[in-house]
Amino acid sequence: MSVTFEPESIQVQWDDPHSLNFNNGNAAEVLRLLGYDAADPYGNDDAVGFLGRVLLALGLLVDDDARPEVTDGRWTCVGRREGYLSARLGELHAMAEHCVAHGLRVRWH
Repeated sequence: MSVTFEPESIQVQWDDPHSLNFNNGNAAEVLRLLGYDAADPYGNDDAVGFLGRVLLALGLLVDDDARPEVTDGRWTCVGRREGYLSARLGELHAMAEHCVAHGLRVRWH
């Protein structure tokens, strides 16, 4: 499963440069960094507010270390490379700026 962040007015297209997909674990971490409820992977916000949250998260991000993959029987928690969170927040920053420039809200689902 995954969570997609995108401008509210577009249809989900896998190749859309403004549509960003995260696996559930990384989406929960990003939502937490942005100050949203990480337990609820559905939401939306105005682009200016979302952009402010992204900028704040980028400024406060301290721990962006790698996370190893963990497997326990048939359950696997995928790892994460060092710098992943700051890179993805950078992509969300670009998407939020696009939304601000075009008067669009940001949604995630």
